[in-house]
Parts: sequence; structure tokens; C-alpha cells
Amino acid sequence: MLRLRALLLLVIAFFATTARATHNRAGEIIVCHVSGLTYQATIITHTKLSAPADRPELTLHWGDGDSTVVPRTPPSPIDNEAEDLRQNIYVATHTYVGPGEFTLYFYDENRNAGVVNIPSSVNQPFAVQTLLVISPLGGNNCSPRFLNSPIQDACFCRPWIHNPAAFDADGDSLSYELTSCLGVNIQPILGYQFPNQVSGCSGNSFSIDPATGTISWINPGTLGEFNIAFRVREWRRVNGVMVNVGWVMRDMQVTVVTCDNLPPDVEDVSDTCVLAGTFLAFNVQASDPDAGNLVTLTALGQPFELTSSPATFVSPSPAQSVSGIFSWATNCSHVRPQPYQVVFEARDNDDEVELYDYSTMNITVVSPPPTNPSATPSGSSMLLNWTPTVCTNAAGYYIYRRLGLYGFVPDNCELGVPAYTGYSYIGNVVGANASTFTDNGPITVGNTYYYMVVA
Repeated sequence: MLRLRALLLLVIAFFATTARATHNRAGEIIVCHVSGLTYQATIITHTKLSAPADRPELTLHWGDGDSTVVPRTPPSPIDNEAEDLRQNIYVATHTYVGPGEFTLYFYDENRNAGVVNIPSSVNQPFAVQTLLVISPLGGNNCSPRFLNSPIQDACFCRPWIHNPAAFDADGDSLSYELTSCLGVNIQPILGYQFPNQVSGCSGNSFSIDPATGTISWINPGTLGEFNIAFRVREWRRVNGVMVNVGWVMRDMQVTVVTCDNLPPDVEDVSDTCVLAGTFLAFNVQASDPDAGNLVTLTALGQPFELTSSPATFVSPSPAQSVSGIFSWATNCSHVRPQPYQVVFEARDNDDEVELYDYSTMNITVVSPPPTNPSATPSGSSMLLNWTPTVCTNAAGYYIYRRLGLYGFVPDNCELGVPAYTGYSYIGNVVGANASTFTDNGPITVGNTYYYMVVA
């Protein structure tokens, strides 16, 4: 009888532990303006398909005291048996009562046991946050979203490189920063360690590039599961000042296993600027140092997501050395102050662990300039005329003046009129079709004046 009771207790204890074991591997919350004060939020999670736990619904907290139980959205879940992976999507809408800053979050009990860099990980929930800023000054907003899967394992004592390929549909500027994983009470987990704070191989380091979002974990030296988290902040110019208008947090799990593999290498591509209407095309090279390993070269970024004349990337068949072709027929709808970021991804086909390398570049699409400029003296004034830019979505024109010739020839991606040229801003006109400006001086008879007009 005593033996039977002991056996029953062991079985009960086993099921209690199983019920608490999480299945979450990665997650984030994306939020986007719908109309007025109504916003749509999307929870995306990547879970372990083989785990007994499953979440047909999650509770989303909107940051204003309200919460919604959100069912999984068809056709989610999307299962990948080969990678033991399930992608889950939950979508809901909410109307706020007014402007403010709102921290959306969800949490799911519990994380799995044995996460190397989280003390007592089985007692910590999986939680992520997103900051939504509703401001009449900043305008409506959709948060950044990720084009790259967060599922990417690491190889013992080999570089692990990852890029989430984030983009912002509003054209906001993005910056990246590492942060602690969240646990009880949606607070940073006490005792959480970044991966490089755990023992590693020679040269062990962990960092994120604040401009490109590329995460580098060089030479992890401890086997097992690690959780990492980062924020993507979005910045917008409001009344001449860059302000933070929100951020998205992603939490992802990386498993370090033993393997004998070196990562591939994708060559860097220089940033560039093009006039709208220009056809941009160039080659991208990648190779793998391991004999027999083949490289798959792909490209991610907002230019491929555009509805009007999206970019294309012709991926070659996997080989040890490959060359892909990027092509983009730009047009006036692509013009914006912030550059478009393109992420080139090289992935090898190693049997043990597939390793990656990334290269990012920025493409700025610039409005074509006005043409046929002329200046006609009229007493103490100067009447300027030009033919408008071909881009009818231009907001207007800036006018600059200089006493004496400078001979400014801009470098590639040197936009506008730099201060070192000696030109001074004297005014602007509004509207794409505006084609005249009167400079009322002071103009001195006998001096030679030079002007620049910028669309």
C-alpha cells in the first residue's frame, strides 16, 4: 500500500511538471492603426510542436487596464514537423479612449526547465511587450514587423549571426537594443544573464548592431537552450525633432549544440542612393568555407513587400559559391526621407546545424530634381523659375542662395545642400507644381548670386 501511494505521488508530480512546461520558443506583438483611436494587435508565437502544451487562445493586455482573450486566427497554427515548430497567430482590435503611451503585453506560464541563462526558468512565464504611442503630434502609427523567422540554432564554439529583417511600413527610422527577458509580473528576470556572461569559447561576445539589427553571438561555449530578447525602437521627426514613437520586443530561444561547421560568408554591399525612376541592379556574392557545404542566398526587406513595383532578387541554385541578382525599378511612390534596408542572408546546408551570415545595405530613393532653372533680376529682387520635378507627390521645393560660385558636385548619397557649400536657405514653396520663387533680398546690384532649388 505504501509503495502504491509512492507510485501515485510520483505520477501526480510528473503530470504537474508536464502541465507547467512551456512550449514557447519565440514571440512578439505587432500593433497597427485602423481608424480613429482603434488599433489592431497581432500576437505571433513560435512554439515546439512536440510539446504537450498548446494555446488555442491567449490573453492580450492593452496597456490601459483592459484585456482581451484572443482565439488563434485561422489558418493558424502553421506546423513544420521537420523543425518541430508551430507558428501561432492571434489577432484582436481595441479602441482607446484617448492619446497616451500604452504598453501591450501577454504572458504564458511557464518557460521550459533548464534554460541556461535564466535561473529557475520553469518558474518564469514567457512574456513580451510592445509600446504604442498615440499622439496627435506624431500622427498614426504601425509598429515595426519582422520578415525573418526567429528560429535559428547555434553551433558550439562557432559564430552565430542573426538578423530579424525588421521594417517599418510608415517609413520611421529604426534602432535596435538588447534587453533582458521578462518573467514574473512582466519584469526583467532576476539573475538573467546575456549569453556571453555564461562561460564561452575564446573570443566569446554577444552584441546587436544598433543600426542594422544584426545580432552576433561569437563562439558560444555552453551547450543547451538560451533565451535572448531585443527591442526595435521607431523614430519619427516631429516638429524638427526625432522622437521615439514606439517599440516592439522579441524574445527568442537559441539552442547550442555540438557540430563541426563554419558559417558561410556573404559579401558586404555598399549603401546607395537612386533617383526615383532609376532601375537599380547589382550582384551579391556568398560562399562557404567548408568543402561540400552548399549556400542558399536570399534577400529580405521592405522593397520586396511594396505593392507598387516591388524589388526582386534572383536566387541562384545552392552551391559552395553563389551570386544573386538584386533588381528594383524605382518610382515616385518610393521617395521618402528614410532609406530602405535590404538584408542579404546566406545559409549553409550542414547536416548538423545550418549556420548563417548576413549583410545589410540601405537604399535611399530620392525625388528627381526640378530642371531648366532660370534667374531674372527685377530691381532689388530676383525672380526664379524652373520646371517642376516629374514626381507629382513632391511636397514642394527648398530654395538656397550663395554669393559667388562654389561649384558643388555632390557625392553619391550626399543629399540636399550641405552647409559647407556656403549656400543659405532663403525660403520654400509648397506643392509639386510650384515653379516660381521671388527672392526679395537683400540683393546688391553688381554682385553675382547663385541659387539651388531642391525638390
